[in-house]
Amino acid sequence: MRGGALLQVLQELDALITERDFLRAELEALKAKQYNNRPKLGRGEVARIHEMRRAGYKLQEIADSFDVNKTTVSRIVRGEYHK
Repeated sequence: MRGGALLQVLQELDALITERDFLRAELEALKAKQYNNRPKLGRGEVARIHEMRRAGYKLQEIADSFDVNKTTVSRIVRGEYHK
């Protein structure tokens, strides 16, 4: 391998290592963000969701009023969230 070709290979390797390090850091940042998902609803709102459900409101109506997903409301009502 000639000196110029070897230098080019080393430069490409260095660029790949730099990109790998960047992607690893980005992945770690995304993982950290994933676990910082704090509850959107407070205790009072959760209590109100239970009240609304007992009063006969549909899950979608409750979800719309609190700007959350219908599944979230269902899980709150069933006791899976906010125990």
